[in-house]
Amino acid sequence: MTSNKGAGYTSSSMGAAGASGAAAAAAALGGGSAFPGAGGPRGPAPPLLKPEDDGPHGKIRALNKQVHDLLEKSSVAGTKEEDPQKALELAKECAKRERTLCRTREQNGKADDIDLDLQYAVTLNLADRHDKAGQDQEALDLYAQIVKNKNYPEGGKLRVNMGKVYFDRGEFPSAIKMYRMALDHISHEQKGVRFKVMRNIGIAFVKMGQYVDAARAFSDVMSVEPDFTSGYNLVICHYATGDKEKMKESFVKLLSLRAFEPEDEEEEDDEEKEDDDTVGDELTRYLRTQQLDCHRKILAAAKLIGTTIGGGSLERGYEYLADEMHRFGYAILANELEMELALSHLKSKTPEGMKEGKRRLLEFEKKEHALKAKAATNLSWLYFHEGDYENAQKYADLSVATDRYDARALVNKGNCHLQRGDLEGARDLFLEAVGVQADCHEAIYNLGLAYIKLGAYEDALAAFRKIHAMTPDNAEVLYQLGNVSDMLGDFPAAIKHLEILHAKVSTDPGILARLGAIHAAIGDEAKALHYYQESHRLYPSDMDVLRWLGTFYVKTRNWEKARELYQLACMIKPKDVKYRLLVATCLRKVGNVNDALAAYETIHKVYPDNVECLRHLCRLYGDLGRTKDVDECQVKLRKVEAEDGDGGVGGFANELAAMGVGDGAAGEGGSGANEGLVFLDPTLTASPEASRPSLGGGAGGDDIDLPGM
Repeated sequence: MTSNKGAGYTSSSMGAAGASGAAAAAAALGGGSAFPGAGGPRGPAPPLLKPEDDGPHGKIRALNKQVHDLLEKSSVAGTKEEDPQKALELAKECAKRERTLCRTREQNGKADDIDLDLQYAVTLNLADRHDKAGQDQEALDLYAQIVKNKNYPEGGKLRVNMGKVYFDRGEFPSAIKMYRMALDHISHEQKGVRFKVMRNIGIAFVKMGQYVDAARAFSDVMSVEPDFTSGYNLVICHYATGDKEKMKESFVKLLSLRAFEPEDEEEEDDEEKEDDDTVGDELTRYLRTQQLDCHRKILAAAKLIGTTIGGGSLERGYEYLADEMHRFGYAILANELEMELALSHLKSKTPEGMKEGKRRLLEFEKKEHALKAKAATNLSWLYFHEGDYENAQKYADLSVATDRYDARALVNKGNCHLQRGDLEGARDLFLEAVGVQADCHEAIYNLGLAYIKLGAYEDALAAFRKIHAMTPDNAEVLYQLGNVSDMLGDFPAAIKHLEILHAKVSTDPGILARLGAIHAAIGDEAKALHYYQESHRLYPSDMDVLRWLGTFYVKTRNWEKARELYQLACMIKPKDVKYRLLVATCLRKVGNVNDALAAYETIHKVYPDNVECLRHLCRLYGDLGRTKDVDECQVKLRKVEAEDGDGGVGGFANELAAMGVGDGAAGEGGSGANEGLVFLDPTLTASPEASRPSLGGGAGGDDIDLPGM
């Protein structure tokens, strides 16, 4: 309720009363104004009262708080694992303060108040920090200190930690001993902990190669508290011991666990529709991750034991495993196993295996979406290698249409475009594959090849540099880096990459020949000669190397070595007359006239219309004073020259001149060092196609890597 008239108070009287009241309050407090604007300025606040020093009790409380704070900081730092050394330093300081706390209590007659739980926690934390910092022995000493202290009744369980340290050090017998001693301190009610320790014992036996003991440990776990990891390890142990029946039994037991599988069909259908990126529930994502991990292990176990349980027949073993998978509701995994069977037939590389693999892959066209795309990718790869480019294109289109985000499918389609000459289309598909999977090696490598064919050498170099960063030891990539650098005229870079490649593949004559060609191009004939000689030693029938070395030896007037090389060339190409003429010329140059004459006469019998041979015969007959033979030879020469119509200057004579043999116009009486010879520049053309290794291991070709296997 409110009043409808004034109470009789005025603002002036209220101000006076308020002022006098504030002044009285200020006087009572020792002077100054109590409130702002109430009769004077406000003075400073009085200082805070210091806590009274209550003697030893206060010091003990302060030390106790410091120990707890340091223990918490050290534990947090150790959990983050950012700086284990920092966590160790905090743990050491915490232990130091805890010892000071104990001494203070003892000095003040408070020994009965020593906190044993705090001591246990501090020592355990320090041991754990030593372990995380890699100081194994210090950690073991501290764990032993806790275990032997009878004040810590639960300390015996820490033998598990000691076993872990021994395991990390590779001292597996000691680790097993510690684990078994720890089992004596773990009650039977704690089944989960006990069987985890038993699983660790089994893993230690595996590390020691004692698979029978390991299988026994894992079997004990699976008989009471089965878990997926122990079941998977049990399959591996039985495989190592070669027991087929136990392999089957343990694999079936592994399937029967149905680890992380949905409980009903509706949940399974929902799970198939969900994508990991769209699931918002963290628990669901975790379960999905665990389920995928279990599926991978089941497939790995099946691939491992398939051949063994089939009695050497992979097909029989896989069929048994696929039937068991269907029985326990793993239809998707059974189909994956059938896909692996088809691929294994392809990898056999026998005609029967390739035919059977293709037949099995064709059966997947009517199956689920993912397997259909995978089968189409493999079929495209298979048909491409068989040279059936029409079907390769068909299945490449099918695999891309089924799954546009499959990088290997895009690579296969790009290969088909590249094969039929659509370089821009191939480049775009390879770029799309890289966009889908940034580390797809096949796409990046083939993209570089497409850029080479398009003449975009800078882009090709960038592509090969990218894949070189991913696979620094790959020989094909190193070659392409040297190849493209050579095309760009960057000879130092080309030499660097090819020399690294030569260090890795020291017996490849093509690499040595390419190095020789580059050194010859920059004028370093000494190194060019070295590399060409090494290439010729490894692969004597390389005609390009033979021609360069022959020309070099002729240029340096080393006629004997040149003759040996040209004789080898005659054996490689017996129908090519120019190498026979070169052998005869070398014999003539060393002064072996009789052998040279015999060589020319042999050539004339096989090639009676060879002008170059007739000219040299006329000259040699004249030098030997065989006038009659000279006259006959000249008649034949004039007849052949008349039939040629050009005086014998063009045609085959030009071909010989290109090989380094002239028309002999200077005659034997010439005074020049290179008498009767026309020399080529001793440099092979550094063709990008020459001696190029391919990803398939052969020489030449388009170097297209075809994924899908």
